[in-house]
Amino acid sequence: MLKTLSKIFPIIDHLYIFQILEYDLWQFIKWFIKYPFKRNLQKKHNLEFTLKIKILLILIIFWILIFNFILGFWLTLLIFIFLSPVFIFLSYITYLPLEIYYKNKLMSQAKQKLASLHSLKIIAITGSYGKTSTKDMLYTLLWKKFRVVKTPKSFNTPMGLSQTILDYLKPNTQIFIAELGAYKIGDIKKLTEFLHPTIGVITAIAPQHLERFGSLENIKKAKMELFENLPRGE
Repeated sequence: MLKTLSKIFPIIDHLYIFQILEYDLWQFIKWFIKYPFKRNLQKKHNLEFTLKIKILLILIIFWILIFNFILGFWLTLLIFIFLSPVFIFLSYITYLPLEIYYKNKLMSQAKQKLASLHSLKIIAITGSYGKTSTKDMLYTLLWKKFRVVKTPKSFNTPMGLSQTILDYLKPNTQIFIAELGAYKIGDIKKLTEFLHPTIGVITAIAPQHLERFGSLENIKKAKMELFENLPRGE
């Protein structure tokens, strides 16, 4: 029954794709154009019903009601069945101002907290793959001698890093191991300017997310931004 419903109403599958694409609208639209009838996508993982996803679902219902009022029930139903990304797009655009406000507020609070931790050493890790495993190995090597905090799971975006700083860093934390993710040139630079790491680790450079970066050379440039923005002499 659930499989049949997911084929008819693929909104959860599409939200799942939107989530694993890091809520990148352009990448999501390209994916849908390429795979408009692909269904039953949640095999390796399931959609995580985060606060963001819950807000988007509420806004999707809001936009369905608007469409129903303007276009009528049957036309709205056809759009919902065959073009559900339309509702995801509109919902995300509606949600975006709130996200920008919340992101800026969170990052500002995280910066203030970092500035108050004068003895904190930050190790930043980036690379095409192996970031999480390298972070976990470093944590295992250091935690017995130092008070260490690492970013949980694959929290490697400004929001994830800010939330980790606010939730887990304490006045006695000595080392913070931060995983940095990137999808374009400039992403690592922004994260290093935010964190001001003292040590940098690049695990590997490979053609991961090549469709976003455009070339292997661009991937190399993006990852090297970590070293370029470390303190001189470190």
